[in-house]
Amino acid sequence: ADAFTRAFYAKVGAPLEEPIPVPHDPYTTSREEMKEHIVRNQKYFHPRPAEDDLIRTMEARLGASSTILGGDKLDQFLKYDRRVLRFYMAWDDRKSLYGELRPFVMHYYLADDTMEILEVRRANSGRDPFPLFLKRGKVYKQMESYLNVDAPTTHTTQLIDRTGQVDPTSMATYTDADFAVGKQVNINGCEFLIYGCDEFTRDYYDKVYGEHFEDIPVEFDESVERPQMVIPPHVSPGSEEDSLGSFLYLIPKVPKKNFRRMMENDRKILRFLAHLDTDNPEDRGRVFVIKYFLADDTVAVFEPPTKNSGIIGGKFLERCRVKRPGTNDFYTQADFFTGAKLEFNRFKFVIHQADEYSLSYMEADAESHPMSNLQYIAEQLVPVLAEKRESLIGAFKSHDPSDSGAVGYEAFQDVLSQHEMELNDQVLITLLRKFDRDACGAVSYMDFLDMA
Repeated sequence: ADAFTRAFYAKVGAPLEEPIPVPHDPYTTSREEMKEHIVRNQKYFHPRPAEDDLIRTMEARLGASSTILGGDKLDQFLKYDRRVLRFYMAWDDRKSLYGELRPFVMHYYLADDTMEILEVRRANSGRDPFPLFLKRGKVYKQMESYLNVDAPTTHTTQLIDRTGQVDPTSMATYTDADFAVGKQVNINGCEFLIYGCDEFTRDYYDKVYGEHFEDIPVEFDESVERPQMVIPPHVSPGSEEDSLGSFLYLIPKVPKKNFRRMMENDRKILRFLAHLDTDNPEDRGRVFVIKYFLADDTVAVFEPPTKNSGIIGGKFLERCRVKRPGTNDFYTQADFFTGAKLEFNRFKFVIHQADEYSLSYMEADAESHPMSNLQYIAEQLVPVLAEKRESLIGAFKSHDPSDSGAVGYEAFQDVLSQHEMELNDQVLITLLRKFDRDACGAVSYMDFLDMA
């Protein structure tokens, strides 16, 4: 009994007797002696299943449990599951014929001490994109001694000494302690230089081994300018996307369309009135309707028929995408505003009017239409308004005898012109629509000056 029990029984007046020795058990004694004999002569016995591949295979065929065949690695698996060290490596094979400096990525799995090597695919490298350079598994440090047979009577491919045990150095595998940035490792006869790692690997080695890694710069691509094929100009018939597909692909593919944009902007059309920018007297009175389709950035031009003009009206430009003159860029919605100059098929147009829907849409989508963006306009006018504020107030009041704080459109434009503030037509329209509070044709010039 223990001390507490003896003290308790002594206190109640029934002290316990002294302990007696345990009876002798011949079986337990023989097992202890056998165990001591095995430990004392361990070097004369064959390797255990965990130390020899052939013995482990035979024991597994005979039905031995996994705990006997190898050490228990459940704790390691539960602790490091899904934790992978990633190293960036380079293999310099330029000494051999047609060799080059190639990048690789190595993954080391902490859960079972296995590793794999992936080849980094580079465009136009001339190599097939193999997914794996080295399949996941344990990698032996001395691959030659592992593969070579030491004697005709050996029952394993690893080196065995005269005591019958496997040489531990011949079956040593790579562990996480064998890798570091800046270190060269020999994997299956290839010398790899570890030049970097990811953040998880960096933190792991800093916490476990107290080592801090810094990446080493490595240049893989040589500075050689490769000749590029020039894209030929578009030739009708067909759209430019179709012609480009015939140039890029052996089997042309159907050009992709932005169906989401087409669904969101279906039937949304910006309409403008324009005239020709020309000196020909017969063309000065011609008026055109320009439609911009937001669904696919296409443009259509229509000329309303005019009686006794001598010109047959109708469709002037079929709906299509039009490039800016002298460039390869197409017209966008930001290029259409009042006062803009456009060129379609060498005909120059000047937009002089937009409908109410177009003006409202441009003001609502101010990011795509800078000429209708009141914030952008204010940033450009604030320095000028702050400098000429007093003179502008005097000029506006001279056109406002009733001191109502508002002037007409023409007077507002004349005052700005007198003070050398020539604004774009679309900018002027945006300001008039903004500061004409009651839509009565009078602009509140004090609100306009308060922008500064």
